[in-house]
Amino acid sequence: MAYDDSKAAPPERNGDEAGTWKPVGAVSQKLAGDMARRKDAAKAILCCLIEDNRDAWLAASPTLSRKLTEEELASVAWAALRAMPGDTAFDTAKSALECGWEFLPPLDPEDKAEVLSTARMWAAGASQNELMAAAVVAVEGMAPRSRMSFAAWLKKKGLA
Repeated sequence: MAYDDSKAAPPERNGDEAGTWKPVGAVSQKLAGDMARRKDAAKAILCCLIEDNRDAWLAASPTLSRKLTEEELASVAWAALRAMPGDTAFDTAKSALECGWEFLPPLDPEDKAEVLSTARMWAAGASQNELMAAAVVAVEGMAPRSRMSFAAWLKKKGLA
């Protein structure tokens, strides 16, 4: 449903000496806050469009989920999917829904920087449930000695 502002009451306003109008009141403050967070989300989307790569979109996901409500996120996703041809929309939606479970691609175990960078990129696009599931499975899959070393590292960092 499109927004219809024909029935909206304008926010309460007052003028200063220069004749400019400034929003006042609780409603206007809420609108200003909503505008600021939506502007941040729009900047994140614009940066992704300029970068034009998957990494940028994955990195923007946490920002978008912090700045937009679930309804707003759903509206953006709906509009984007509706703008695509049928097969592309279906494939895109399927990819987004399965994205979190596409764990890491094969990596060179000797290149720890690449492994960590790729893992961080995956984690940026994963949900909390996916992160928890991946952490449990990862710890369960460790050799006992590695698990003890990992637990000690977590305690040292104050994370356990």
